[in-house]
Amino acid sequence: MALAETNEDIMFLSEFDGFCTGLILCPEMIPPSQWLKEVWGGTGEPKFESLEAFQAALDLIMGHYNRVVRMMTTPTSFCPVMSEDQTSGQILFGDWIEGFLRAVRLRPSAWQRLTESGDQEAVAAFSLLLEIPLIGSGTGSLDAARQAQLLEEAPDLIPKMVLELNRFTKSLPMERPSTPVPFPANMPSAPSRAGRPGRNEPCPCGSGKKYKKLPDYA
Repeated sequence: MALAETNEDIMFLSEFDGFCTGLILCPEMIPPSQWLKEVWGGTGEPKFESLEAFQAALDLIMGHYNRVVRMMTTPTSFCPVMSEDQTSGQILFGDWIEGFLRAVRLRPSAWQRLTESGDQEAVAAFSLLLEIPLIGSGTGSLDAARQAQLLEEAPDLIPKMVLELNRFTKSLPMERPSTPVPFPANMPSAPSRAGRPGRNEPCPCGSGKKYKKLPDYA
């Protein structure tokens, strides 16, 4: 299973895990046809060696997405995927946070619902998640001592902040998307299994092309 061409912006696992979490916590459902472009590295036309390779990659992507969805239906099991420095044992959460922020940037207006909600716990959790990548940049709102504390505690705090946001998102009334979306987000139930798209249906990669007419397939 291989890409015929690669893109340096394609996500690796920790970043993708944070990205999935941000998608699922978003107060507005984002269909795969929109967010898969980010996973491919900003393009809606990934180039694979074969149609089978594309399908295998899509199955892996949606399998991990649904894994995160399932953790959100049983919040006590939530555990983010983060790397560990083999020398120091330090948990490396930067990629996870970057993935989360990439998801937030897809729907900034939707997250405005949270900041305007008056839910102090959820707003505080979201604010802290946004503060983490600003540590050391001189642009954050925390003083040096609190930045150092947040840096040290971030690996343990991130799951707690995610669960707080999940509580908020799950409390919102469900809104049906205008078009059918086979992959659930922001739902209290377990994810449904999506099958292969029909031959003349739009490809879920987000290119807008028919499934049988994707470019550069052998």
